[in-house]
Amino acid sequence: MAILIATTVFLGLFLILYTIYELFFGGSGPKKKKKKETRGSAGQTAYSNELKNLHLEEEIRNLKDQLEKARLDYANLQKSIEAAKKEEPDVKTELTRHKGWLEASEANLKRSRKVIMNWRQKLKVGRKSWRRSFLKM
Repeated sequence: MAILIATTVFLGLFLILYTIYELFFGGSGPKKKKKKETRGSAGQTAYSNELKNLHLEEEIRNLKDQLEKARLDYANLQKSIEAAKKEEPDVKTELTRHKGWLEASEANLKRSRKVIMNWRQKLKVGRKSWRRSFLKM
């Protein structure tokens, strides 16, 4: 255990001393000057510029393709909107016709319910009179 503590203290002191050394002596050296471009590096620069240009041209082509696709999609949407607008009056007339059927069906249902209620009342009265006549006997 004592060896572990001693090792840790030693490493800590070493790191502190090394940091101090780098602060005072490490960064004060002469600065390196940039090398001037030579013919080889100019050729590499031209080559890298050419690669960038090719990449940008490809990106332009892709964007143009996307634009054309978007234009076609827009035109198709416009056509479908026009077709829907042409069908709208037919759909409205069909809807009003269905509403008429629904109203007629509801009226028939109400009449049928009234008839059924009348028959139930008559049946109820008939049963009462039948019971009275049966009980009188």
